[in-house]
Amino acid sequence: DDTDAAINPKTTWYLDFDSDGYGNPSFSLTQCEQPSGYLLNDQDCDDSDATLNPTTVWYTDSDGDSYGGGTSVSQCAAPSKGVRTGGDCDDAKATTYPGAAEKCDTVDSDCDGDSRDPESSDASTFYQDSDGDGYGDAGSTTKDCDLPTGYSSDDTDCADGDGDAYPGSHETETSGDGIDTDCDGNDDCDDLN
Repeated sequence: DDTDAAINPKTTWYLDFDSDGYGNPSFSLTQCEQPSGYLLNDQDCDDSDATLNPTTVWYTDSDGDSYGGGTSVSQCAAPSKGVRTGGDCDDAKATTYPGAAEKCDTVDSDCDGDSRDPESSDASTFYQDSDGDGYGDAGSTTKDCDLPTGYSSDDTDCADGDGDAYPGSHETETSGDGIDTDCDGNDDCDDLN
C-alpha cells in the first residue's frame, strides 16, 4: 500500500483475540497485509477480556466496599484501590453503596437519593385507613419509615369504608345492616353499647 507509510512488508500486526479493538503486544505477525483478527496497535493489557483495555474506567474505592466514588481514570490496568463499578455516594463509609441495606435513619445507605426508603429493613407496616377514622384495614398494607397519609398503625377496623364503624365506636348500631359499628362481632339489636 504505497499510499500509507505505516503499511509495508515490515508492518507489525497484533492479535486482537477478544475483539475489543486493541491488540496484544505478546502475539504479533510482521507482514504487509493485515491478517484477520490483527490490528496495528498493541495496547491491550488483557486480550482474553474485552472489557479490559485502555478505555476501561476505574473508580477509586477508598472504603473497600467494591464501589468507587466520584474519582475515576480510564486506563488498561487497575490502579491502586481501583474498581470497575462507580456510584458510591459516600466512599468513606463501607456500609454505604448502591444496593446496600437501607434503614430508617438519615443516611442514604443505598445511594438512591432517599434516606428513608419504604424498603428499609426496619420500616414499619401501616394499614390503609380509607374512611379516616384512625383505624386501618389489615388486608391493605404498605411499608414505610413514617406514617403515610391515608394510613394507620392500627389494623383493627372492621369496616374501613364507614367512618362511623371502628373499635369502640359509640355510633348507633343498626341491626342486620352488615356493619358491626363498634367492631365487637355483633350486628344485632341487643348490641346496645
